[in-house]
Amino acid sequence: MKRILFAMLLAVTSLGTFAQNDQNPDLIMPSFPGGIEGLGKFLIQTIKYPPLAEQYKVGGRILTEFVVYEDGSLHDIKVLERSIEYYTPATFSKQSEEKQQQIKLEIAQLLEDEAVRVVKAMPRWIPGELNGEYVGVRYAQPIHFSMPY
Repeated sequence: MKRILFAMLLAVTSLGTFAQNDQNPDLIMPSFPGGIEGLGKFLIQTIKYPPLAEQYKVGGRILTEFVVYEDGSLHDIKVLERSIEYYTPATFSKQSEEKQQQIKLEIAQLLEDEAVRVVKAMPRWIPGELNGEYVGVRYAQPIHFSMPY
């Protein structure tokens, strides 16, 4: 289990964050308390790797989006995209092609559900700032699910 968490930490600390600030270069983007390191620790402590994904050794990426309000609370949480990034073919060897696709779709939904649950569990963020005032900012955050082979 510690190996899984360590792999998730490596994935989390390498992930990027995206937000819309090209319209105003004076915008200071919101951030997780403790920065990327704090976010990584939070994700390691909070993510519960779905057992079906663990059983089939499947990993993926869920791109979440939310609005960080002026008070740092998160709202309008949704998933922009989800993808299965890797799997171990040997774990599917006894399944028909149709069954493999069904399992992958089920796992993708489980990863999506877990990513949304984790974002909802996040503490208040440090809000975005523009011209000395806190502002709401739409923010996209990828969450990678990976585990050692």
